Amino acid sequence: MSVPQERTAYNLALAASRDGKLEQASGHFKEAGEACQADGQIDFVLRAAVGRADIAGWIALSELELLRNELLSDQDPVRVQVASEAVARRFAALGEARDESRAWLLVIDAQLSRKKRDDARRTLDKVKTASKSFSDRTLSFDLEWAEAWISEGDERTLRLRALQHRAREEGYVAHAIRAEQALAALSSKERSQSESAIPVPAYARIGITDS
Repeated sequence: MSVPQERTAYNLALAASRDGKLEQASGHFKEAGEACQADGQIDFVLRAAVGRADIAGWIALSELELLRNELLSDQDPVRVQVASEAVARRFAALGEARDESRAWLLVIDAQLSRKKRDDARRTLDKVKTASKSFSDRTLSFDLEWAEAWISEGDERTLRLRALQHRAREEGYVAHAIRAEQALAALSSKERSQSESAIPVPAYARIGITDS
């Protein structure tokens, strides 16, 4: 970069990014990109644009993790659902299909917590559409988890057992334990009081009914 403004803005963006000041970094990348465009430095315009896009994926991912923690701690599932839908659309706009899929899966968790099984079925179609462009073994387990809880009665139990068996065979311990905990919750129909290193969403902990 030949112009001090461009160079300074870009360096400030990198520094802010390293410090975790993501919104500030995004602003500096924007400033650097606009200055480079005015100066005809297309390569650096693209570099600044990539920087802004990366900052947007990190912000959205951080929001998604916070929303997941809220749902696991039994906070308002309606708020989690609406916010997760917004994050999913942001990932879609960025072309991040994998993260979009994970955001829609969190929407499903929130819908199931509200006993909105029909809504969850429709959202599951969005996950499948978004995930067509890539292969992700962990995501495939999450899809099976969602399909199990969207199902009813004996079918749900059978799906959870199949998921637990496959996860154990393939060495996915966390998914196997999650399925095991869900099966235990369904069997006892009681809220589990034991602490676990692998949290289970509210609808699994209390043993969701088919009402």
